[in-house]
Amino acid sequence: MMQSRLSLWLGVLLLVGGAAFLLERLVVTDAEAVEALVERAADAVRDGDFEALAATLGAEFRVEGRAGEEAVAWIRKLRRNYRPLGIEAEVGDVEVAGDRAVAPTVVSMTVLARPVRLGAAVHCRLIDGQWLITAAVLERGPP
Repeated sequence: MMQSRLSLWLGVLLLVGGAAFLLERLVVTDAEAVEALVERAADAVRDGDFEALAATLGAEFRVEGRAGEEAVAWIRKLRRNYRPLGIEAEVGDVEVAGDRAVAPTVVSMTVLARPVRLGAAVHCRLIDGQWLITAAVLERGPP
């Protein structure tokens, strides 16, 4: 009888623990969603997929005084002219406040056989249930 109760409690404990673990894995926080968005944008630039990049950007996206399609064309031109290798985004602790978020990001790459690291504050906004990048404020200008 005592063995049955112990087995029952252990079974319940394992079930609750397993459910909590699965819930943690299935629920994506806003900060995690923003981090994934920034990484998708960096992957798109690395792969030269500017349609995928545009899909991560909000209509009001701005970078270095350029907006929308002009900004995407500028990024495309930088990639074509400098031919960076190994573009990777390291996203720091994302700060979320309501429908806005800021992701401190360092983009690392190799340009002309030299390592380059660009820091930026990537601003995002939740628009119609989807996080989109609305601005990238560079800490220093492009190479």
